[in-house]
Amino acid sequence: MLKHYAPNVSESIVRKIVASFSSLRLLVDDGILDYPYSTREAVALVRHLNMFPDDGLVVALDDVLGFDSFDRHLKQTLVRVFNSNGIPLQFDENKISRRIVLGEELDLPPAVPLENWTK
Repeated sequence: MLKHYAPNVSESIVRKIVASFSSLRLLVDDGILDYPYSTREAVALVRHLNMFPDDGLVVALDDVLGFDSFDRHLKQTLVRVFNSNGIPLQFDENKISRRIVLGEELDLPPAVPLENWTK
């Protein structure tokens, strides 16, 4: 569904967003978070990325989720969730770092065994 809203956003980024929002939903179910981050925020996030690709994921997250909350625990939890899903946010006392832009993910070529090194 998210790819429908953001056809120009890479599959890898969309998967990380889906995984992150699934994790956030579980934290709400477990009573750790109060606000149920939903599909609405995920759609807004991918739409932002699609419309402003040069912003990068961290800036888009800051725009969509409004990391201007004064709740230190919430910020730390969000950073932890997004980091665990491959989105490198950084926590600062007053703000989320906006300097991180994810690069393209590339598959590694198959491993090629080297000759015997014990000679």
